[in-house]
Amino acid sequence: MTEPTTPVPQDPLTRAPATPFPDFRSATVTAEWLDAETKLPCFHDTRRWNGWGMPYFTLEAGKQLASLMPNLRFVEEGDAFIHTACEIDEEDLEFKAQLIEVNGHPTKVYAIGAGIWCWDYPE
Repeated sequence: MTEPTTPVPQDPLTRAPATPFPDFRSATVTAEWLDAETKLPCFHDTRRWNGWGMPYFTLEAGKQLASLMPNLRFVEEGDAFIHTACEIDEEDLEFKAQLIEVNGHPTKVYAIGAGIWCWDYPE
């Protein structure tokens, strides 16, 4: 695992640093495949993927999500959550641990489905 980082995007033409991403903050997230009352705690930096949330879950929240999704499991040896493909033309997905900085503190998280699944906007 690497040191906490907040990636700084570059302008694709000039390669000059662009505005850094916003800081991570606490939020909750849900999705249409979960029970309507299910709201999972996460961290979020306000970026969106096609308008959908991009949550980062702690180990505990990731395990809570895995208890609700039969194709998602935590693999301790790889420190990652694995989503087993449901369809023949899909691939298994691996969400490895990473460090982000939250309020100045390194925090280990898993970007489960961020940029892939349709997470409803965090609150």
